[in-house]
Amino acid sequence: MAEKNKESDDNHKNKTGQPDLESDAVLNEQAEPQEHVTASECVAQQEQGEQDAGKKSYVKWLGVHWERFTANFGHMIKCINGRAHHAQTTVVPIASWQRPKDFLVYFVWLIPFALVFLDPVSVPFSRQLPPVIYQLFDFLTDFGTSGWILVPSGLLCLFLLACSFKGVGLRRRYIVARSFMVSAYLFMSVALSGLTVIVLKWNFGRARPRHFDELGPVAFDSFAWVSSYTSFPSGHATTTGALFVALMLLWPRLRWVWAGLGFWIGFSRVIVGAHYPSDVIAGLMLGAAFSIYLARWMGKRHFLFRLTGKGVIRSTLQNK
Repeated sequence: MAEKNKESDDNHKNKTGQPDLESDAVLNEQAEPQEHVTASECVAQQEQGEQDAGKKSYVKWLGVHWERFTANFGHMIKCINGRAHHAQTTVVPIASWQRPKDFLVYFVWLIPFALVFLDPVSVPFSRQLPPVIYQLFDFLTDFGTSGWILVPSGLLCLFLLACSFKGVGLRRRYIVARSFMVSAYLFMSVALSGLTVIVLKWNFGRARPRHFDELGPVAFDSFAWVSSYTSFPSGHATTTGALFVALMLLWPRLRWVWAGLGFWIGFSRVIVGAHYPSDVIAGLMLGAAFSIYLARWMGKRHFLFRLTGKGVIRSTLQNK
């Protein structure tokens, strides 16, 4: 009788939640063994977690700035479209020396004159110069490349479009807006004229001065698409004309300084034997035309420039 009571008490303990050693042993046998994690694996997991967190934060940062960029770009397009009606209704004559027919007259007179009288003597003249002069102009001619203008001005425009100016004072926002317009004007003047001169020079196919001894100063092979037949017009001179005419329009008080720098950088292409004078003259006129007509386009919309009643372009950066 006592043994039965003892068994009933043991069964009652098991049912009431007391630990059952036999069942615990079975569960321990069925449990999977835990993996042992080394210190190096812990460090690797931690670094992977930090990399994932860094990637997420970087993606978030890009998303924020992309939203700002699209918003600012949309605001810029809206502002341009808002002033389109004013530009269409405003009739302003073109200044006498800036008309398309004026550029045609310059081309008709200057290019043939250079072809006949300047190009034949330019190569022998450049070959007789002292090495010091050649080295000086070889250094100067690099300023006619477009990369050092397009890259900084383009990056500045992208940077300003991706920034938020909430809470910025009115004066600082005004400075930012002016900086953006100046950078955009320089970028578009050089870029548009540069694309145009690439198309022209590769299709005209004029032989460079390196072929002077065998072909003479006037040798064309249209659509040759060879680098040694891309002399007319000069790409460096086009960039120089676009840049320095743009600077003359922006800061006219220094126009003679800009004109002098542009002239010598442009004609450095003749000194180093890369182009003929007619190539340089054509390039300077092409670049100047793009800067002038882009300034007129902006002036009719009251961006950075204004047009007088006679069609003269005035910069709003300084008062004459």
